[in-house]
Amino acid sequence: MKEIIFNWMLDLRKEKISPFERAKVINKYLEEHKLSQRELSKQIGISHSTLQDWCMWSRLTKDRYNELKDSGYNDKSIYRLLRNNKVDVSKLKNDFDVFLMDTNTKIKEFTKLKVKTEHTENLISELTNNLNRLLIKKR
Repeated sequence: MKEIIFNWMLDLRKEKISPFERAKVINKYLEEHKLSQRELSKQIGISHSTLQDWCMWSRLTKDRYNELKDSGYNDKSIYRLLRNNKVDVSKLKNDFDVFLMDTNTKIKEFTKLKVKTEHTENLISELTNNLNRLLIKKR
């Protein structure tokens, strides 16, 4: 049985395999064989970061995944949410939470560029005002 699972894991690179199924199999194998992700990545010949990416899908429930897909998010944007945000994405209450989280990530990336124009400053000011109005409405 161990060989069958190990051989199947070698085929995990196939895109046809759902990310949830892949994460489930890997996590089960890690647990049963008391291996770290790093040890397993060496055994099956993939990078540790790839294995981490595969396992992170277990932080998201299938139902929440379907909700995000139905709301217009594609796998790439869901992947970015999982990869860039260490929070449990399944606990996000609605699409606006997802949007804000994704926007926050993009703003963090943008601030590293240190490129400011008058137009950029106006947009930031407008965004700040809109977020403040949103906070006031919530109270």
